[in-house]
Amino acid sequence: MFSRSLTQALSGAFLAGMVFSGSAAQAQQMFDAATGQDLAAILQELGYSAQLGVDTQGDPMITGAIDGKGYMLYFYRCDENTNPRRCLDLQFSASFPMPSVTLEMVNTYNQNNRFGQAYINADGTVGVDMSVTLQGGVTRQNIKENIDWWKTALTSFEEKLTSPAQ
Repeated sequence: MFSRSLTQALSGAFLAGMVFSGSAAQAQQMFDAATGQDLAAILQELGYSAQLGVDTQGDPMITGAIDGKGYMLYFYRCDENTNPRRCLDLQFSASFPMPSVTLEMVNTYNQNNRFGQAYINADGTVGVDMSVTLQGGVTRQNIKENIDWWKTALTSFEEKLTSPAQ
């Protein structure tokens, strides 16, 4: 009787340890480059839409939305010899029709915000980008943290741009 209870307890502890170590291993997964599939999976895991496509250079590209705000995710410095392509750099990007925005407003935004670089496009829309590098290696959690900073920059961009005191 005692040995059966001990066996069940040890089995339960072993299974709990396996689950915990599996989660810890996944959380510490390292990326020194990423594929479009890698990033689409992480974005979707976080609850955001992410449709994988390919740009004119054959590199991955993701389109999606976070809290109703559309974005693009571009991949740079991709290894053409891998399939799917593994890329070292990422750039989140979005554009907004905001005809009353001035260069002074964009400059003020850029001075006051660390994440998200604003600019005025040739067509008069206002863009915001955020670049991320994976070179040297980053954890899966680091990628998630960068996506969270992108979410903050993306979802607060219009308000911060037009109300710089915010």
